[in-house]
Amino acid sequence: MARDVANARWTPEQKAARVAHAAELVAAAAKPCVICGVAVGKAGRLRCPQEECRRAYNAKRMREGGWTQAVGYRRRARLAKAVTESFRPIEIFERDSWECGICARPVERSRCAPDPLSASVDHIVPVSLGGDHTRANVRLAHLRCNIRRGNRVV
Repeated sequence: MARDVANARWTPEQKAARVAHAAELVAAAAKPCVICGVAVGKAGRLRCPQEECRRAYNAKRMREGGWTQAVGYRRRARLAKAVTESFRPIEIFERDSWECGICARPVERSRCAPDPLSASVDHIVPVSLGGDHTRANVRLAHLRCNIRRGNRVV
């Protein structure tokens, strides 16, 4: 679209065309939320920002084992010059039979962070105290138990 050079302004037809074009782009980029089905306005975003959808989506991902938090654990361990091993947290949760390694109570699979009773990966010897990020040095723990324990070796 060329602008009206004489007035250096957009004509009403040009403005209407630009608004219509922008609306078409937004509609083309909108995809349905994978949880509730409502169209979401950003391209590449597969869920809406509603709290219920976020919790359901996180719980689904944790059950499927695609937890992205594992990347953060490995990075932190590498920065501390610790030995790292690649694994998914769901592998540890299944190995430990969904039982907290600190309080020995069962952990519900359906709960997700920031719920205090959600599952989290606990380092037996904390990375900050020289522990490694390996299967042998991690266990399942409630988020509340893990936070309360901190970086102490018990």
